[in-house]
Amino acid sequence: MSEAHDGHILTITKILYHLAKPGLTCQIVYTMKEKGEEEIESSLSYMQLDRNTIPEIANTCIYFVKNRQDWKFEEYGKNKDDEIARKYRTKDLKEIPKTRKILAEPVQFEQEVSENLIKNVKFIQFRFFTSDGKKAIFFKKFTGSKFLLKEKLRYHVIKAGILSFSDQNMVDLPREFDCILYGSQMLIFNEANFEELFDYQEIHEKDHREVFKTLEKADYSIVELEKYKEQCFHDPQKLRKFAAIKEKELYKMNLSEIKRLVKVRPVNSLHIDSAAKELEFDTVHAFLDFFNDNHLTSPFTKTNYLSQSKSIEST
Repeated sequence: MSEAHDGHILTITKILYHLAKPGLTCQIVYTMKEKGEEEIESSLSYMQLDRNTIPEIANTCIYFVKNRQDWKFEEYGKNKDDEIARKYRTKDLKEIPKTRKILAEPVQFEQEVSENLIKNVKFIQFRFFTSDGKKAIFFKKFTGSKFLLKEKLRYHVIKAGILSFSDQNMVDLPREFDCILYGSQMLIFNEANFEELFDYQEIHEKDHREVFKTLEKADYSIVELEKYKEQCFHDPQKLRKFAAIKEKELYKMNLSEIKRLVKVRPVNSLHIDSAAKELEFDTVHAFLDFFNDNHLTSPFTKTNYLSQSKSIEST
């Protein structure tokens, strides 16, 4: 068993020990996000939970962590397109953007779950503190809500079962979480939501611009390149792929290198017109698969891949 594996198992063990400590306190921190002129602006508010509610919350989180003790882990960013069951990613806190804003101490105290609060919340954090000041934070995307007002009682129901309040201030917790922070380690269980929380959108947009800027200056042209550029920019799932595309650098190849590559490993969805110095892909998915190394014998790993699934072919 590797030292890294032992380290992450130890982190999970510490989280479980943390949640079982007596005297545990818990804040619910609401993360609001708005699109500013230059970047996404984040703000925080919070509620302090009644001590009688905390054991139920802690037990729910313990159950979530225990069910993932035997999951495999991988450093965030590696094999980014793989969606493998029973697997989570890890990342050191200092390598995550905008942590200062998202993990700051909330200033605004919420006394009620107002209609305006529900409308603006994008993520919820459950911050568990021990008496010695250590904390574990469970993060969950807030995916939508409905609410009904009756006299002085306020009820709202979260569509994904994320959170509900009643007049007794009881909490019905989610059964799934997107990521957990303990010490300097982030354990990531839902990459898309993790990236949205920490505004990776801006990083993906930058990668997208760099890749298309390079392709626009290549010694070949791509049919419908401008269309692909727009489609990828406005589709979050497609946009996320540009981190891997940038890392693999196939978009930097010239026409001769591309022709040599597909001669070794033909790609049915790519058509090359050598005379016109032009590439034509069947679909935007074929375009992404090619530059993301999904069909090819990787020039970096020498591994043969099947399209989409990333399963390994026999060589």
